[in-house]
Amino acid sequence: MSFSKKKIISVTPAGRKRYLKILSKYLLANRHIIDEHHWWVNTSDPEDKRYIEQLCQQYPEFFKAIPCPRPVHKDVFKSIAYFFEGCTEPDTIYVRIDDDVVWIENGAIEKLVKCRIENPEPTIIGANIVNNAICSHLHERFGVYSFKRQMVNYDCLCRIGWANPKFAEIIHSTFLHHYNHGNLHKYKFPYWIIWEKARFSINCICFTGEDMARIYDKIVDDEEHNLTVTIPKKENRYVAICGEALVSHFAFYTQREHLDSTDILQKYEALADEYLGLNSKDLISA
Repeated sequence: MSFSKKKIISVTPAGRKRYLKILSKYLLANRHIIDEHHWWVNTSDPEDKRYIEQLCQQYPEFFKAIPCPRPVHKDVFKSIAYFFEGCTEPDTIYVRIDDDVVWIENGAIEKLVKCRIENPEPTIIGANIVNNAICSHLHERFGVYSFKRQMVNYDCLCRIGWANPKFAEIIHSTFLHHYNHGNLHKYKFPYWIIWEKARFSINCICFTGEDMARIYDKIVDDEEHNLTVTIPKKENRYVAICGEALVSHFAFYTQREHLDSTDILQKYEALADEYLGLNSKDLISA
């Protein structure tokens, strides 16, 4: 599909095999939108690296392994910043997707890219992300949840929406319930601007090559804080959310141990198989 002759490249800081085998299925299903997908090889784990290599060998025209420009930091989150220098092609829209994005609604990537093209003012535009504290706050405000009192603050690091693992289980269980009952429209909201220049968890974001060519050298260590707070403040820009582009993010590190004790990831894996069809040629063997 053509977006005013723009090239569409998706990228993922990778990676953990148990998540990649889910995410890769959604990426393959979106090849009519995405021209190529880059795995940022931000891991030293041999099994994970082998799996990335396997994906690239199986789909060489689509998946590309991008080595880290500098040695991978022992805290892998700090070395993600190194990769942005490779996201500067003109006339290119980049979609950065965390490796533990475990569900992408049909049409969501197309809507996110379209929103980016139609709204050049923000530094980045985020998807509407299930299990993202800012988005969870908005979901609560717009009626997805019916708690007796407000639970999630408008804060990226909210002690409930970000840090509480049992609440994350509620978030996912509620989403899966609405999915099964055809009620995902409840999560949608109009184009949302974060005027406060508050930090936003960048589990799934979209930006242009032209913008990144100007700012990539300002992204150091904490990519998230730089992209959503420091750079927007310095440039007098902002971050926005495309409320029509719905995706689901599995876990922050604060939530992972508890969520791993549940069957939620297995349920998302089943949804990925359902999405493509059990006999689809695009299914990846583990």
